[in-house]
Amino acid sequence: WVWIATLATLGLAFTGFAWGTPRLVAQLVTPRPLRQRVRGATVRIGAVLAACLCTVPNASARLPSQYSRVVLHLQGHGIPEEEKPGHIVGYYERINVPSPQMLARAWRPQDGIRAPKDNLAFNQEHSFLLRSLVARSVTASSGGTVSVNRWGMRDREFDLAKPPRTLRIALIGPSVAMGWGVGDHETFDELLERDLDSLAVASQQRVEILNFSVPGWSLAQEVYAMSVQSARFSPDLVLLSVHPGELDILSQNLEGALGRGVSVPDAELSRLLKRAEITESTASGEIARRLRPYEEEWQGRVAMWAAETARRTNTKVAALLLQLPGQTGSSSFTPIRRAMSAAGIPVLDCSDAFVDSSEATLWVSSNDAHPNALGHHLLADCAMDRLRSHPSLLPAW
Repeated sequence: WVWIATLATLGLAFTGFAWGTPRLVAQLVTPRPLRQRVRGATVRIGAVLAACLCTVPNASARLPSQYSRVVLHLQGHGIPEEEKPGHIVGYYERINVPSPQMLARAWRPQDGIRAPKDNLAFNQEHSFLLRSLVARSVTASSGGTVSVNRWGMRDREFDLAKPPRTLRIALIGPSVAMGWGVGDHETFDELLERDLDSLAVASQQRVEILNFSVPGWSLAQEVYAMSVQSARFSPDLVLLSVHPGELDILSQNLEGALGRGVSVPDAELSRLLKRAEITESTASGEIARRLRPYEEEWQGRVAMWAAETARRTNTKVAALLLQLPGQTGSSSFTPIRRAMSAAGIPVLDCSDAFVDSSEATLWVSSNDAHPNALGHHLLADCAMDRLRSHPSLLPAW
């Protein structure tokens, strides 16, 4: 308190607090001496010349990397191409303080069947999904065992036919929803399933949550998976998990799909890509730039696609908003919230599930900002609370 009082006193002294009563008196402008004007002009001209000099290739090459990145931004080039993969991985890892290990694990969807996480394997799909988990595989990750069942789900085994008196929920999303960073029985969908099942058992009913999530899927891919994968299991409710990095991940996946000759499985979305002049030769960074003016329209169509799929498959659908511990960007959800509202789809907002906890205590590790076991407990509690606030999504029990 002594230091605070001292600093406050010094601050008032330096800023020249206007003691006394202000008076409306005409201020006479005193011309500055020529020497001061010349000195100020010299400083400004020198700063402009220095900035221009930094753009000369021979000069910029001698600058530290952080200064050269600033120069590139001032010239309108944005992030250098060799650094883009590391920045895209920012949804999965905390790149605010990037480390060489994180950048070394940078992964692009079209590069192959290896994910950036402890050699988790994928199948390459020649469809808009791009990738799927390898069925009946087991990965010993740093956060725990990742087991994939015969259907390619990070989950226990399920029958295709829904058991009688069972509420079946399908969860579709990216790596957070899949539960990267924790063991098989620590994922928030497993915890949520137990909570819901404990309520249902009193009414002689059961609850199953089937996790169809795959790292790196965008919302559009989730809706497609809803129609071609989860619909086969006759779910009563589909939860589509959305993250703040939606546009960046979508751009990466569009680059991978169009590059492989895979079209978007929705006619209106395909026409929108043509209007945005996005082709198979457009890089992901340029895709994001061209798609930004159409983002509201894109998400609006994706939401309508989800609503149409839900009606066709006789199921309910809701959007589940998630963020990583310490991640910011809730404003990125705004177009998705509007789109879901216009399509009549409830939104379960769990983007604030971690606000009351220290982010570092919820990370898998210092290099991986995915939620750990405690983080998944908080997500399960939030999802349960949000589901209870939308009684139309659950049975009367």
